[in-house]
Amino acid sequence: MRDETPLKKIQRLENHLRKNTTLDLIVLPELFLSGYGSHKKIKEFAETRDGEYAIKISSLAKKYATAILYGYPEIEKANLFNSAQLFNSKGQSLINHRKKLLPPTAKESTIFNRGNNDSIINFKGIKIAVVIC
Repeated sequence: MRDETPLKKIQRLENHLRKNTTLDLIVLPELFLSGYGSHKKIKEFAETRDGEYAIKISSLAKKYATAILYGYPEIEKANLFNSAQLFNSKGQSLINHRKKLLPPTAKESTIFNRGNNDSIINFKGIKIAVVIC
């Protein structure tokens, strides 16, 4: 994964959306905003589900009429979650899923809190679930 700021990653996302105008849904990686390997960057780029980067991604979903699912480190009060949020093609948040199973091998449980929500929705007539592995 490239070592880029979230804004640079969002800019690359927009370039991709500009070139691919017929997408219904784009699925971005786990911890898309921060990257996966650096605890420091995870904390640095953590935000609320309606934070600065979420607003930018929501705007892109609306601008390009494409649903976007992206991974990000979510902060809520003193809790940090490995989350994924889905915006529909109108820029509305449909799901904010928090990773439930934190594997001990990656030491995720020392960084993140465990989520407790199931995220199943109907998307364009297809039942989908958001899962972070």
